[in-house]
Amino acid sequence: MAAQREVHGGILSQTLASSPCIKAILSARIRSPSLNDVVLVGHSSIHLREFTQTGQLTNVITGLELGVQILSAKVISAEAHVLSTEDAILENGRDEVRFEIRGQPCEETQPPQIVVLSIASGELVFVYAKNLPNGSSQFVYARRHVLQAEGIHWPRKCGRHLAIDTKSRAIAVASAKGRFGIMSLKDVDEIKADIDNWDPRNPTTIVPFKESRFIQVDGVILRMDFLRSPTTEPRAVVLLLIVANKGNTRILLYRWNSWLPVTKTEALRCSGQPLHDKDSFPHLLIPSCRSTSFAIVTRQEVVFYDDLSSKRLKRSQVAIPSDPVASDAFQRNDKQWVQWAKPIRHEQHKKLKEDIILVREDGLLKTIVVSHKLESRNSITFEPGHLRINVDTAVCTLSAPPTMGGDILIACGDTTEGGVYHLAAKQAPMLLQTISNWCPLNDLVFVEPKSRSSTSGSVVAATGVQSGRATLTELRYGLEGQIEFTIKHDEATTIDRIWALTKVEQGRLLLLASHHEHTTAISYDVISGELSSIDASTHPQICFKAQTLSAANIPEHGMIQITAESIHASVATESADSSVLKPFDGGIVCTDIHSSGVFVVAGRSGDELQILSGKVVIEHGQQPQITVQPEGQQIDFVPVALALAEIGGIGLCIAGSQEGRLHLYIVHPDDHFEYRKTISIGEIVTDVDEPRLSSITVLALHKAEHGLLMCGLKNGQLLLMDLTIKTIDDEETISVEFTQSISVGSTAVTAKVESGSLTEHERSAFISCGSSLMRVLLHHNTHGLDYLLDSIILSDKSSPSYLAPMIQAVDRIGKLSTRQPFNPSGLMVCVAGDELLLVGIGPTAIVPRPICLTNTTKHLIYCAPLKKCIASHQGKVTTSDARDGSQLDRSSLQLYDLNAQSENVGSLSKSNFFFGEKGEKVRALLNWHPTDDKVHYEMIVIGSDIGKDGRLTQLTVKRMSQAKSGTTPKLIANYPNESISAICSHGKSSLVVCAGRNLKLLTLDISGKRWLHPVQFELPSKATELKSKGNVIYVATSLHSFLLLRVEDDQFKLIGSDSYAGKARNIVPHGINSTLINLVSDNGSRILNFADRPTKGTETVFEATVPQAIDRLTQVKFQSVSDERERFLGTTIDGTVYMFTTLTPAEMELLSFLEELTEPIRNRAAKSASLLAHSIARQYRRKLEAADYETPSLKLTHARGDVLRAMLEPGPYNLQRLLQRSVKSEDGMIKEKDELDALKDAALPVLGVTQDTVDGVVLWLRRILNVPSF
Repeated sequence: MAAQREVHGGILSQTLASSPCIKAILSARIRSPSLNDVVLVGHSSIHLREFTQTGQLTNVITGLELGVQILSAKVISAEAHVLSTEDAILENGRDEVRFEIRGQPCEETQPPQIVVLSIASGELVFVYAKNLPNGSSQFVYARRHVLQAEGIHWPRKCGRHLAIDTKSRAIAVASAKGRFGIMSLKDVDEIKADIDNWDPRNPTTIVPFKESRFIQVDGVILRMDFLRSPTTEPRAVVLLLIVANKGNTRILLYRWNSWLPVTKTEALRCSGQPLHDKDSFPHLLIPSCRSTSFAIVTRQEVVFYDDLSSKRLKRSQVAIPSDPVASDAFQRNDKQWVQWAKPIRHEQHKKLKEDIILVREDGLLKTIVVSHKLESRNSITFEPGHLRINVDTAVCTLSAPPTMGGDILIACGDTTEGGVYHLAAKQAPMLLQTISNWCPLNDLVFVEPKSRSSTSGSVVAATGVQSGRATLTELRYGLEGQIEFTIKHDEATTIDRIWALTKVEQGRLLLLASHHEHTTAISYDVISGELSSIDASTHPQICFKAQTLSAANIPEHGMIQITAESIHASVATESADSSVLKPFDGGIVCTDIHSSGVFVVAGRSGDELQILSGKVVIEHGQQPQITVQPEGQQIDFVPVALALAEIGGIGLCIAGSQEGRLHLYIVHPDDHFEYRKTISIGEIVTDVDEPRLSSITVLALHKAEHGLLMCGLKNGQLLLMDLTIKTIDDEETISVEFTQSISVGSTAVTAKVESGSLTEHERSAFISCGSSLMRVLLHHNTHGLDYLLDSIILSDKSSPSYLAPMIQAVDRIGKLSTRQPFNPSGLMVCVAGDELLLVGIGPTAIVPRPICLTNTTKHLIYCAPLKKCIASHQGKVTTSDARDGSQLDRSSLQLYDLNAQSENVGSLSKSNFFFGEKGEKVRALLNWHPTDDKVHYEMIVIGSDIGKDGRLTQLTVKRMSQAKSGTTPKLIANYPNESISAICSHGKSSLVVCAGRNLKLLTLDISGKRWLHPVQFELPSKATELKSKGNVIYVATSLHSFLLLRVEDDQFKLIGSDSYAGKARNIVPHGINSTLINLVSDNGSRILNFADRPTKGTETVFEATVPQAIDRLTQVKFQSVSDERERFLGTTIDGTVYMFTTLTPAEMELLSFLEELTEPIRNRAAKSASLLAHSIARQYRRKLEAADYETPSLKLTHARGDVLRAMLEPGPYNLQRLLQRSVKSEDGMIKEKDELDALKDAALPVLGVTQDTVDGVVLWLRRILNVPSF
């Protein structure tokens, strides 16, 4: 069996986090004309923000990961109309833009703008966004190849340059060299319709271009953009290219009359003229507000070129002045002008003058106002100040809110924080908001769980800059819960339950909170935005004098409230009367309410305990009628929780006792109870001690055969069980099957079905325990129980180091109809301390939380005996031997106690250990624990360099825990002219060190307290990483891929290597005889898996490629996952995080087939051949023994999880949608049945025989793509 598990058929890659680096910032209203959206474009993903009247960017909960590098990004816009000059002056000098499509105003649901992305795969991506009923938003997109025809070659990364005409009549795309294309565009609403109807398998479903023409260019294209049409030719579309060839820079100008076909595009007579020698290779190209004019930015000038209709261009320049000090710094540091932006000005102003904001890479701003008069380019230059960040990637300007005046500048850098700045007249830029950026990600470690009850540890990374300093950052993966705003509540500390009840007809939200002996409520008017506390004088239908046990919205706009004394039902109007029923004279113990209005209550009548069922009926807005069954069900136990559900059309009531027993009752249509069985949790779940219940709830979808039973225990455990009811011979049979156990915390677990339902195909519940918060989401699936369990990670954008508080109660707001800017629909309500948190739930993502400011950290390890992180630093520090307080350039180790975290990012307990000489740099750190089975040591081994000389030292953990910061490491060895690049442990008491190109084995003689140096081996290139497993040493080299060595007879013996050269960054031995190697290049990373075959030697088993160069690759294990898959975490310098998961051959074949469904179908013969190839491969695999398994083509061993995940979501890649569409090809049509039969064949080895193959594949796919929270 072990040999079979070692057979790998492929690997699954998923992007857990896109890089936080921002490459472009676009002001684009891609949801609605009234929403001021801002799109942040990253390396391979985009994110949406909304600019509000407070001058802040609010995070819209959505994101789009494309899995391929984004080369450029622009905006297609509807026709924009502006106010008259007089009205514009009244509007603070700014234009109110009104969008029109073919002369008609743009509707509120019609996005007036669409983002266009050019990506490295040779495609254009057209994107808009829409709001969802649950309060979040969703990107809607379509992809289109630049050249759709077969056999036409287009250079790699063809979309290096992208440009959109000022009136969105044309789009131009160009490669870095050799060719560009110009295409006429459809109107925005037509492009949106194409996006909505896009089928990824049928390229003809997205045709945003009317016509296109491609033109050859001799040279390297440096810049490209459209210019404003000539005033005499408003139909003319003018395209400008700046091209370099053989050291010369010239301009190319092309004109197309939009009345004519785009094939009539022709070069202007001035095209081909060389730029002035001073203007060669310009830094920036800026289209002018003046027709057929442009400006370029050189090192010290802004140069304008005008009169493009003549044979010779008119050149005029504006100097960029600077004071002498700045000039010296400019010359010394060679800083360049890297970004430009134009502040929003009204049309009358732009006809006379042009405002240009220039940004230098160090953050210096220059504002230049230039006259459009050609006789004299009069200019005024301002220097607003410094942004205090390195701006080398993106800037964008917006109109400031009327109450602020001035302009808004959004700026971002590559590996630094960004910011939103207010630019007021004659004032320095004022930072309004910080845009966090946690890269570069230099190193990371896995920290052990803080307690035995934790399911997993945490990931701590040495990351980029915050407030000008590097940080240690905790990386958490789960659902991001962003705090939108907070509500102060005087009695919040005593709230133990809360319900978010919506009054849709009145546009009101009612937050009903239960305390120990009474109830309070808050009303929020979504139309006026008024928030107020209410009482019995304004809402007599609500009982405020008793503790509320349960509350819910019910049909016909009704509301039911069950307190510890009585049942209250009302209609959602203030004037309506309520109905009250007191079912027990001894009070109600516990209760549950179904969304249909059916309820169950347990209480005392005299000396007896009973369970009653009932229903609230409301007819035509009349007074509610409460009915209960005549006789209750007597019970002989004290219930702690009740759960009411409908499974397979049959009503079920579950009563849980404190002793861990579940009592199951069938609820018949006439509301009477019928006892069926009692189940002891201890008999179902054998590994749980004393299963004392604290809460129970059931998630079930309408008429579904499976329900998810959740039992919260007082010891912090959550038990998940599959609950089914089947009718056999008119007898209902209930079965409960244990599914999963999760350690949520150390106190009682509360499980609660959320009030705000998502859709009819999904139900969810919240799990809370202390500061831990989770969500269980149940999906409709006929094949089995299809659910996801994710942690909710609370974050506060105004406080990046926000520490999750103790959560007392939680619920979710349902759908509210409002057109107001703030709509609380879908927000989660959390009670924490003395306030209520309204939280937006986003998708699963890496959520960073800075925990400590540090100096720049290149190496980070975790020391389990100290329970601290140890980081190496290099820089100027104040040491104890500096009596005058002066700083020395010293290396240091810094210890961080992660258990002493707080929201103050600088408060983490730490201690320093300074060592070494001036200029000494740490190259490697290792937490080493040598032993001879009698004596055990714990050491920190340090590999460092002083110039070209290497040095190996160590500090014992005992000395570090007892000594002061002046402790000096002990020397192990010096290596003259050999710098240390990597170290690892080997065996019980040996170290392997790479010094220069030599691999050295050092053995510690513990009894003799001396070091032995018996073995040395010369490598073809220096090692980048060393690992040891058993008696094998795994070496990743900088130029020659990897080597496998074994120590025999005091010598290194080469036992395996790669057959070709490669820059290996990481090496990870795993499984029985497998090795994962990470090869990096300019195109990203190749993850190769090699296996040691007894008869064939080292063989490549699978390969995966990702667009980013991975810097760290580490194997990870999750305690909450019981499968035998191997998982690896890969991180890049720019903050991208990947997850890799090994697959069996049968799983790889199924995922390959699923991916193929998303590919464009060229013709039926090709498709049939592909399906046949899958069938032959499966038959061949079944004939082979696992040990003799032949590796398939490496192209078929990588499954792209980002594409496969889209099959589970609504959209063009949805699996059901792909199978339902028949796709026409050149010689026929591919039938849905053919693909469904092929899917059944591919799924059979994985799923076995199943009635519904599609639902079975969806369930399996969701499980294999699920990444446990950490």
